[in-house]
Amino acid sequence: MLSSVKVIAGEFRYDASHVIVYEIEKTDAFTHFEFKEFSTEREHLREQKESDTIDRTQKILELHKQGKSYREIAQEIGLSKSMVGKILKNAAPDDKNLFTEPAKE
Repeated sequence: MLSSVKVIAGEFRYDASHVIVYEIEKTDAFTHFEFKEFSTEREHLREQKESDTIDRTQKILELHKQGKSYREIAQEIGLSKSMVGKILKNAAPDDKNLFTEPAKE
């Protein structure tokens, strides 16, 4: 999705209710954007259910207990390292062991 477009006479901003959908395509040796449609942001965002959030948090806690680093957890789950830290902090705010990276051997 594209939310900001530079135009010759200034800048035109699309908002959440008006976005442009492009696909990145490669033709020969050139990479370019191929226009697909106009849309809304909501149509392209995945609705997150509370059960998904709980399952993700449990998986993060399990991986952390196995001794995996924040970076390893982030790569496996598909989140940023800082988001993993926030989730662990919110999951058990009184457990200080959750906030230390495991020692590397």
